[in-house]
Amino acid sequence: TMPLEPYYNITEIIEGQGQQSVTVNTAIEVLAAQMAVLRLEKNVAGSGSPNILAATESRKALSNEGTLARNYQELPNAAEGLQYTFVVQDADGMRVTAQAGHTIRIGASVSSSGGYTENTTIGSVLTLLGINTTQWFAMATVGTWTLT
Repeated sequence: TMPLEPYYNITEIIEGQGQQSVTVNTAIEVLAAQMAVLRLEKNVAGSGSPNILAATESRKALSNEGTLARNYQELPNAAEGLQYTFVVQDADGMRVTAQAGHTIRIGASVSSSGGYTENTTIGSVLTLLGINTTQWFAMATVGTWTLT
């Protein structure tokens, strides 16, 4: 698996000091590495048969493009480092549900245990990161995602 925080060693020459080794952590390089492995899936799963995500699908982006009703996504059990991005491309919207005993946090707001977040505005985006075995944290949001 790819580390979330790669470090790069560079050598810097400081006038009068000779060579020194300096460790640099670059957010742009981290983001580029993450984007390089992001896969997009257009998904139209509805309420009667939600798309049940697997841990092996981490770093996947899911779009509701082409859906004829609200798109339903079910997160797997939270685990440190799992990441999913949800893209609202159709006004029918998306709902992302946590497993029983798990929560979704967006800023200071948190869902109920086994709760969900949803959005119906085209152009809205949500990236969730598993930070432990029960919590999903929003790393990035576009638009207003309602928590329940």
